This record gives sequence, structure tokens and C-alpha cells, in this order.
Amino acid sequence: MRSPVSEKWLSLIEAVGFSATGKWVAVSVETGRGAEKLSAWRNYIVHCKAKPIPVEKLPSTTEGVVTTETEQQLTVDNAKEAIEVVGHLITELHRLENTDTPGWTALLTAGRPSCG
Repeated sequence: MRSPVSEKWLSLIEAVGFSATGKWVAVSVETGRGAEKLSAWRNYIVHCKAKPIPVEKLPSTTEGVVTTETEQQLTVDNAKEAIEVVGHLITELHRLENTDTPGWTALLTAGRPSCG
């Protein structure tokens, strides 16, 4: 059975940290949650198959606004969060390697204090 992509990312970050320091340190829970979200969004995008839906079967609200699953998943907020998660993954990698995080990564994580 294949491991989820998020577990592979975290294992890779932990292995790089181990090779740099000789100590095995787990990735933070926040980073793990962020990697899971990134993996879920990636899977949705890669495996999404657009299917025509008859108008009468579209979900609607009392305001008459139709919101599809794709519109719920592929939002600007989720894109911003994905970028922040990547920034946190890079930061975590450098923390485990005991190396300085590149200054440009602050631009990726400027929106929120955590990625979970």
C-alpha cells in the first residue's frame, strides 16, 4: 500500500534533518496538518474530472447562488494557504537541518502564524 503524499513529504524532511544532524526529530504537528491539506488539494486538482450536471441537479442556496465542489475547493483563500504551507515546510526543513531559513520564505508565511 502506498503512503499518502503528505507522509512522504514529512518523511523526506525528517530524513534530510537526520542526515544533517544525526538526530531523528519529528516534524511538528502543524506542519503535518499543513502537508495533509496540501496533499488533499493536490489530489483534488489532479483527479478532478469535470462532468456536466443538469441545471436542476445543481446545488443551490436560498440566495439562488450555485456553489459547486470545485468552487469550494479551488478558492483564493486555499491558494494563499497552500503557499503558506509550502513556506512552513521549507522552514521546518531548515530547522531540522540546523541551517538558516532563506529570508525570502518570510514572504510565503506572512499571512498567518501557523499552517494548521
